[in-house]
Amino acid sequence: MAESSCRTNSMNETLRALLSGILDYAGLFPPAKLPLDAALTNYQTYVHTDARWMLARFICPAAKLSQLAELVGAMRDADPASMSLPMHLSVLGNGGAADREEFIRYHRQDLLAMDTFRRESGSLATFDAFEVRLPPVDGGADGVSDFLLSVRGSTSGGPGNADRLPEDLPLFVEVLGGDDWRQTWNDAIGGISRANESRPQGSALIGFKLRCGGVEPSQFPAVDRVAFVIAEAAKQGVPLKFTAGLHHPLRHFNKAMGCEMHGFVNVFVASMLAHRHALDSDEVGKVLVAERWEDFSFSDVELGFGEWTVDRDAVGDLRRTACLSYGSCSFDEPREDLEEAGLL
Repeated sequence: MAESSCRTNSMNETLRALLSGILDYAGLFPPAKLPLDAALTNYQTYVHTDARWMLARFICPAAKLSQLAELVGAMRDADPASMSLPMHLSVLGNGGAADREEFIRYHRQDLLAMDTFRRESGSLATFDAFEVRLPPVDGGADGVSDFLLSVRGSTSGGPGNADRLPEDLPLFVEVLGGDDWRQTWNDAIGGISRANESRPQGSALIGFKLRCGGVEPSQFPAVDRVAFVIAEAAKQGVPLKFTAGLHHPLRHFNKAMGCEMHGFVNVFVASMLAHRHALDSDEVGKVLVAERWEDFSFSDVELGFGEWTVDRDAVGDLRRTACLSYGSCSFDEPREDLEEAGLL
């Protein structure tokens, strides 16, 4: 491993590759839970900061797209210099459906809202991803694969663009683990992998969205669960997106929450190492529980943890194809921690 110190006054190339476009701003969601106008103002402010290179998409529920269009249009007309357009959006579908039929009804509404936004306000924003929670799906990995391909294709049978997701739009699906989380997530990741193998040429990949926290201690998954998903996704070539609970770079005990919280540097480095070195879940877990910057190394050549390293070019490639981003309602806390560590 190339010798390096994590505490430095300059940003090295590998760390920049790791953090570039890493955060999707989710100011609308807990614990911040801001009104849309306040979240939008924050995002546009962040886009004009020196740290904008760390920022990726604005996460907006499909049901709020029409309101977003009105607000963006009004802000643009009032102060064009304050706006960076088009905005890059990750659209959140109306998940939480109890069954397939309810999911399809919700999904049709999402697609209609997206199509209306695209036709009426296409210059204001681009859709970069679509995220949705799947209902329970029977049939193991094959059942998940068939269902995902149907979601990718037509859901209403009607003509036009409102009946399907754009083929070039990445789709990230969240699956609740439940009591039998290992089998459920194994089926989900396997189903995603098979759906990706069967997707039409040129269409975007489907990925797995892993929730890493919430507003209650019970919503923070144990290390073995996060490690299982990371190891299996790497093994089967399934892209990952993370969300919730990742306000800080490193794993730590949060006194206010009363529980251990995962770190976004931990999960991203663990994911990259799992791809590069075929780590099993126990090995991934070792990266996830590290709470000291001294356990990691970053240089212009590579990043590392213990004996495992990933070179700079691979870091950039893996960020684009394997571990894409994480959603957070805070853009300030991650930067403040990195600055305190001397990394920004």
